[in-house]
Amino acid sequence: MRVNTISCCLLWQDEEVFVAIVELYLFLSLKPMSKPWLLAHVRHYMCSSNFKTINSRIFPRRNRDFFIFPYIDQFTSQTFCEKLKTAHFTVYRFMSEKARNSDEEIELGNGHSNPPRNGDLLKEICKATEGYSWTEHTEDLLKPYENKISSHLVAMVILQKPLVVARRFFEWADQKVLLDFYAYHALLKKMGEYKQFAEMWSLLETMKSHGCEINSTTFCIIIKAYGAAGMIHECMVVFSRAHQFDVDLNVDMYTTLLSMLFKAKMINQAKFTFERMLQDTSNVDSSAWAAIIRGFGTNGCVREAEKCWDRMIDSGFKPKVVHYNCLIEGFCESKSMNKALFTLAAMQDEGLKPNAYTFNPILGALCKTGR
Repeated sequence: MRVNTISCCLLWQDEEVFVAIVELYLFLSLKPMSKPWLLAHVRHYMCSSNFKTINSRIFPRRNRDFFIFPYIDQFTSQTFCEKLKTAHFTVYRFMSEKARNSDEEIELGNGHSNPPRNGDLLKEICKATEGYSWTEHTEDLLKPYENKISSHLVAMVILQKPLVVARRFFEWADQKVLLDFYAYHALLKKMGEYKQFAEMWSLLETMKSHGCEINSTTFCIIIKAYGAAGMIHECMVVFSRAHQFDVDLNVDMYTTLLSMLFKAKMINQAKFTFERMLQDTSNVDSSAWAAIIRGFGTNGCVREAEKCWDRMIDSGFKPKVVHYNCLIEGFCESKSMNKALFTLAAMQDEGLKPNAYTFNPILGALCKTGR
């Protein structure tokens, strides 16, 4: 089998993607400056001002889309082709995971507008509390900031600290300012990272006793914490306990629980939860439809994904780029390439512009099937 053309599309996001790009070049043992055929195509698609040369390699600057089209001519060895495909899949899987994580990120505010950050003050407080312990000296260093902190600023500090320091800082701040759900949610997330589930429930009781708002985001944070630890049954228990804290089930909570079920490949339970969501909530939003379609599609249930797509259309919801991307990813996972390409064409016919997350699964599947 000979691969004539392989296309690799990456989306520049942050330092982690920089590492992925470096690994791609190192894996292929390519030196673009010495490969005129590659450099010519790179320059054809990007202005040279968008690139910087480091150690004879070309890397894009931040916030740029970066397309490489290395043409594999007849002199290219089969081994090289296989290496190129393997490297592409490595970066593709990385980028797909980045997309999922981005879609699933939970805000601390649950729809509330986040107050502006004071970057300098945040840096100063983080410096005053640096380290892995809390001492009397730490409180002395924080005295100048007693009248400057807010609940949102406390939340930002907590998210950047180890649990021991985060908990003590929360207790210190609680004596200086009235803390709202921003700070409590940040501490809940930090406890979840350390799998301190008993303490999370204790903090929830503290929120209730202090009259602090407990909302759907509170329970989404707890569900995600249990899900990250692989405790899926506990996720469902948390979901069922929401009414004990006067929290009504909404689409955000259903979407979070469904995401955990899909990750655990509990498809039957996911189907049941999805049907229950349609009965209990009248407003299934964009992120919910995307999570459901992707969840079924990437778990080999393409027909279920297509049914969800049809139900989304029937409900009057107009698909966006993210929904097409999720359906395309499902088709690619099941090697239904004709359907994937047809969906891509339909997406473009609707006037929607494909992005890196549209093409990555298609390119990966085409490489895998040798097309």
